[in-house]
Amino acid sequence: MKLCSRYHRRACWKAEDDVSVLAAYTKPFLGPAWRNGKVQKSVRFYDEREWRFVPNLQQAEPLFLPLARYSKKSKRNALHERFKKRSSLPIPPGDIQYLILPYDPDEALVLKLHDFLKKIYNRRNAVLVTTTIITNNCIQGDV
Repeated sequence: MKLCSRYHRRACWKAEDDVSVLAAYTKPFLGPAWRNGKVQKSVRFYDEREWRFVPNLQQAEPLFLPLARYSKKSKRNALHERFKKRSSLPIPPGDIQYLILPYDPDEALVLKLHDFLKKIYNRRNAVLVTTTIITNNCIQGDV
């Protein structure tokens, strides 16, 4: 942005927005990862199986926060809440075939998951999605 003349600012802002959106769809091949407040070194991100969802932005809305604002938890949470309210990715309950858990869940975990699902779906659909739970132990036993 520093090199932009007054006449080219709009084009520079557009280019900056395009680069931000491109960056949102990318991830490092290998590097450190911060999980649960700890740094894990040499994580192979290409091994992860994940969906990449980038919300549509409104005019002049940031996709990324500057480091100074990102470091403030309240600013970060405010941006997450704004995206959550406006840009959540709806998944119809009929599209969910399995919720695969790494271990056999105890009753408390299933109830916690069910409470979470009730925030997303109505009671009936939350129960239907809860019935899709399957565990690695169960899959290994079937093989």
